[in-house]
Amino acid sequence: MTEEAQLLAAIAAEPDDESLRLVYADWLIACGDPRGELIVLDHLERTTPGGLVHPDQIASLLRLAAELGFPHLPDPDAALLAFEQVGRGDCYRTFHGGHAFMLHGGDGISLQRGDERPIYNPNFRLSGRWSDPATNVILTIALGAIRDAVPFERVVFPRPDELQHHPAYRFGPFPMCFSGELVDSFESDYLLRARDHARWYALYNRLLAT
Repeated sequence: MTEEAQLLAAIAAEPDDESLRLVYADWLIACGDPRGELIVLDHLERTTPGGLVHPDQIASLLRLAAELGFPHLPDPDAALLAFEQVGRGDCYRTFHGGHAFMLHGGDGISLQRGDERPIYNPNFRLSGRWSDPATNVILTIALGAIRDAVPFERVVFPRPDELQHHPAYRFGPFPMCFSGELVDSFESDYLLRARDHARWYALYNRLLAT
């Protein structure tokens, strides 16, 4: 087990111990990894009464959170970070076992491995754009099928009325949303993760009020 894996395992074992997060942050900073500064600023924001007040610190947290996402330790969606969103629609790519997999939404759902023909799933009943929590469910199920080599046409997805009862029905890292404020205020076109969107804008509005 690598040193980073050991640090993350310690955090997962004691998720309420803030000191373990700071030990991990110190290790990242020593490695020149910007996630270390992000974890420290996030810790100060969450543990300081009223949150951060210095505009430079707030701006630094906003920039790092836009680029890397707010720290989620332990991260319930760590596995889904293997996906990447392709374009602005319901299309996602991941790599497993030496193959690229493309998951396409829209009118139904399909999975394509490399240059092979797409496999459509007849059990998928959602229509239109996926909601943010539904995206987390769909990607969780699809990733499990890819890793377990389950034929995609046999994968069972929840019906629309069952979705909200699935344990993964919550805001996850995807979809990633474009932010005009990032371009205007930070001169960058990072995409905000769905699970971080509300918190990022609350912090941004506080920065504007300082």
